[in-house]
Amino acid sequence: MKERNIKILEYQGDGGLPKGKNLFYLCLNCHTIIPSMKSGSCHCGNILIDADEGRGGFKDNSQTLVLELE
Repeated sequence: MKERNIKILEYQGDGGLPKGKNLFYLCLNCHTIIPSMKSGSCHCGNILIDADEGRGGFKDNSQTLVLELE
């Protein structure tokens, strides 16, 4: 398996959520990782993604990280 790096992207809540096949959202409350291109939510409800409608969000930006696989 090829080794890959994980980069934390800056996100302040301005504009739309960053999305891409190599981007994921990590909830720091419940430690759930959600792919940015698929619908889903974390266990505690901080992250909600509706990929079919192209929307989503975080209840608390300070408890969420945007991760990029390089």
